[in-house]
Amino acid sequence: MRIDKRILNISAWLALSTILVFPGKIWAEGEGTPRMEYGFPFRFFIKYYPDHMDSSPWFIKGVHIQLLLYFLNVMVIYWILRMLLSLGRSIKK
Repeated sequence: MRIDKRILNISAWLALSTILVFPGKIWAEGEGTPRMEYGFPFRFFIKYYPDHMDSSPWFIKGVHIQLLLYFLNVMVIYWILRMLLSLGRSIKK
């Protein structure tokens, strides 16, 4: 099976756009640091809020990106796109 670079590129951008499209999940468990997690189907972009009173202008302060989960998202989206294109081709014939 050959990897289609065009579909892989589209799936990588779609995985990144899930940060903006899908709502984040808020975690504020016990006395732990509150955080927001973004991404779909796996949440790979995490924004920590260690101090609510911190008025830092930097958005990237407290941001963590879990690359393994990002690549899993890319592979899931790639697989879905590939299956949809293959289904479309088989229906067309």
